[in-house]
Amino acid sequence: VFVSGDLAESNFRLWKIPVDAGVGIAIPLGPWFSVSGAAGPSAIGLIQNRSDQARESPKKERRQMSYGYFTQASLKWNLSPIFKQASMNMLREQKVSNFYLNLFVRQHQYENFKQEDLVVSGQSVGLGFSFDFL
Repeated sequence: VFVSGDLAESNFRLWKIPVDAGVGIAIPLGPWFSVSGAAGPSAIGLIQNRSDQARESPKKERRQMSYGYFTQASLKWNLSPIFKQASMNMLREQKVSNFYLNLFVRQHQYENFKQEDLVVSGQSVGLGFSFDFL
């Protein structure tokens, strides 16, 4: 929305693909829970597509790379004691000793893009699964 009250008709699509190489530590809080943290260098591939540019314009789609850092903290809940039958099946078939439900918080910062003055930074919260393999 512009100062005049007009609404922009442009659409921006932004795809981010991060690759992290960090060091982490996990601290068990008994048999059910553990907390973990990780930090380190990171790189990101960024694809930007704009609807307000002509198809042949070099600004229509931009692909860029940057390096930066990330930090992450998570709480892991061990689901293996709850789902004993599924846990035994995974142990037999895939050699998975434990599986977890993870709640994590991530911070990242990327500001070394070559094509334009651009910064990608912020926090995210996620939920996912992880597995311990033998």
